[in-house]
Parts: sequence; C-alpha cells; structure tokens
Amino acid sequence: MEWKAERVQGCFIEEDADAILSIPLSLHRPKDRLIWVESPSGKFMVKSAYRLAYEVNRGGGNADCSNPSARKKVWKGLWRMNLPHKVKHFSWKAARNILASKEALRQRHIVVDGGYALCGNPTENVLYVLWFCDHAKDVWNTTAPSSLILFIVDGILQQASCFRSCCFTHTKRQGNVPAHMLAQYSKPLASYVAWVESCPSHIERACAQDMDLCSSATQGYCTCGSDSWSM
Repeated sequence: MEWKAERVQGCFIEEDADAILSIPLSLHRPKDRLIWVESPSGKFMVKSAYRLAYEVNRGGGNADCSNPSARKKVWKGLWRMNLPHKVKHFSWKAARNILASKEALRQRHIVVDGGYALCGNPTENVLYVLWFCDHAKDVWNTTAPSSLILFIVDGILQQASCFRSCCFTHTKRQGNVPAHMLAQYSKPLASYVAWVESCPSHIERACAQDMDLCSSATQGYCTCGSDSWSM
C-alpha cells in the first residue's frame, strides 16, 4: 500500500505534499482520524492551542505592518508579478515567516533539533537561511549565467583544465544512468526540487557508480562513467 503521489502533489503545494508523502502508511489500514499533536490525548484543547500560539508568537517576534492597506498593496504587487506561481507562493510564505524551517518545526515539537545542518548554525530560521548564511550570501552575490547549459559547460571546462589533454564524447540520456533516472524522477513533479544534504538513495547509488573515478599510475588515464579523459 502506498500514497497516490500524483494526486497528493496535485492537491497540495510541494512542501506540504512532501511532508504527507513522507508519512509511512500502516499495513493494518486503520480508520482515518484527526489528531491534535499538541495534546497527549490527541484531542483538540483550547489551552494547548493557546500555548502553541504563545510559543510561536514569542519565538517569531515578527513585527506586523500597522497599516493594513499598505500591507494589502504589497501582497497585490507580489501576486501581479510575472513570475511562476510557486515562486510567488514561496516569497509570500517567506515574508510571512511560515516556511517549515527547522526552528519553526522545533517550536511545534515536530523535530527536536532546530539547527541548520548545512553550515552548523544552531538556528535554522527563514531569515538566516535566505539572507545571513554564508551559502545564501554566495548565491545572492553570484551573477547567474544567461543559460544553465553555459553554466554546465563552464564547469566541465574548469574540471578538464587540470588535464594536459582531454577528449569529450556524447552519451545519450539512456546511456547516462543518473541523468536518465533524474529525468524520470522529475517528470511528475510540478515544482523545483533541490537536495542540499542528500538525494534519493537510488539516484545516489547511480551517481556513485557512474562517477567512480579509477586512476592508473602506469597508463595515466582517468575515467568517469562512459567518458575517458587522457592525462
């Protein structure tokens, strides 16, 4: 028994859909029921809702706009931008500080550790991840190339520059196992996906096998998947 992934992804935004699909399904198929995680009994209680609201408000400490019309004007300007809907929706959630950062999840007792695993910062909140983290600053300070293809080509040429001579061969997607698996994985997705710390295990294994570097001191060759670079 498994989730109907396409149906879930069609009904929810990417972040919520991923959270739903990560929930393991019981083999016993019990009857569905609503559970309020803030109370031990699982039943909704006003005092637990008050406590949760108090903790979120104290932890966030966000100042709201005192002029409702000005705030409404900002949101209207955002929604009118000629951008993909998922980008506008992400920006709206970031501005409202309602993204599922680890610190926000910790305050809701969903995770224990609220730290940012990418750089080791003790707190992973929206402002830090998007603005103050050194990795985020690198992204903002980098001028993106006009084409992702150019970016890939530049990376390949930079890697090849360490060899005295090299040759390139074209491999179709079916012959490039990681690329083929990524294409199959991305086909049903309706949004962007970025893996910061890890990726799906089957794709990771394919990449590890395809990118396994084998060097020979006697022959002076370095092979990478189906390509061979001569040193």
